[in-house]
Amino acid sequence: MPATVTGEIYLVSSRKLELRLADGSPALVREQVGSLSEARPGDEVTLTWRFADAVLLPDSPDVEDVTT
Repeated sequence: MPATVTGEIYLVSSRKLELRLADGSPALVREQVGSLSEARPGDEVTLTWRFADAVLLPDSPDVEDVTT
């Protein structure tokens, strides 16, 4: 998923990257110390993740439970 890095925040044991997806949606990525990428604000990146790490969120606040 293509994205642009719009900001970065360094934390004690990690770094958060603020991203803007191609459709304009915002995204956040947390990288752990020891596995930080070289991405910096303004860089074009490709956002990927393992299927096992995905979390399904409800489409609206009315949804109380999501099952897979």
